[in-house]
Amino acid sequence: MATLQIVERQVGDVTVLDLWGQITLGDSSETLRATIKQLVENGRTRVLLHLGGVHQVDSSGLGSLVAVYTGVQKSGGDLKLVRLSQ
Repeated sequence: MATLQIVERQVGDVTVLDLWGQITLGDSSETLRATIKQLVENGRTRVLLHLGGVHQVDSSGLGSLVAVYTGVQKSGGDLKLVRLSQ
């Protein structure tokens, strides 16, 4: 079971992903990567990750965030992070 919930919404040409839970080694990191990959494959390369509901990010999760950022950038898009916790 993934420990990350993702709700997708559109604001203009930006895809906003509201995240809740944790981004850690395992299913949650893979869920995030797969979601972003699907968006990019569908040409939706302006992405905003709303992390207000995320309470934990481990080193694997950080690696996943870097990987999805790099993937979106390589496709000519942009990825932004908002509502980062301490």
